[in-house]
Amino acid sequence: MIEKNIQWTPWYNVPYTKLALHSRNYVTESSEIVSLWGSNFTDHAAEQTTPANRPLRVAGEGIQFDGSSDYLSVPYSTDFDFGTDDFTMDFWIKIDSSISEFGTIFSNYNSSGVGMYCRMNNSKTEINFAIRYDTFGGINIDRPEYGVWSHIAFVKTGNTISGYLNGVFNTANAFAYGEHVPETGRSIDIGANWVGASHFYGNLDSFRITKGKALWTVNFSDNLPQRNSYK
Repeated sequence: MIEKNIQWTPWYNVPYTKLALHSRNYVTESSEIVSLWGSNFTDHAAEQTTPANRPLRVAGEGIQFDGSSDYLSVPYSTDFDFGTDDFTMDFWIKIDSSISEFGTIFSNYNSSGVGMYCRMNNSKTEINFAIRYDTFGGINIDRPEYGVWSHIAFVKTGNTISGYLNGVFNTANAFAYGEHVPETGRSIDIGANWVGASHFYGNLDSFRITKGKALWTVNFSDNLPQRNSYK
């Protein structure tokens, strides 16, 4: 039997956590996947007949995405309406060298072209985190080494977004439209873009969204969060 290990749980020591995904105890492929606020979310490869085409838990390797069909969709919640709040989005990532250009780590873009996304750039040398309302605002951080687990954090404080790679400040930029993050009213897709394409190829673990708090404003390479520790 193919087993997968995807479960949403709060990290109770951080009350600002709104979403946390980490590989945990084995669950069978038929088990429900439960979101932080109690609603099931959709595994968009779940109805395929080939189990290998589903995002699977690999022992010690987090959640594996195949780059062609796997992604997870988390239903819309007002928890993801950030307004002018500070926030932190952080995760552990291991990128396969065969990832496509614009391979998407997460997105909540909507059909009006409003929202945020995190994806590879067209040359696959950087990871782009962008937020769009009437104009784009965002940052590019250096792409981690292929095939190596790395920690990435995007931190908003005021009207500035900063990017950290393995706990070391990489870059920062001011929003093009001030402090406000636009509401989108749609799901957060992990592993694909807003139309279920440009899939991520690699592994993710300990994916977390923190609202109302900038977890880091200085380097933290000597105190990185552990993978699979949000429980």
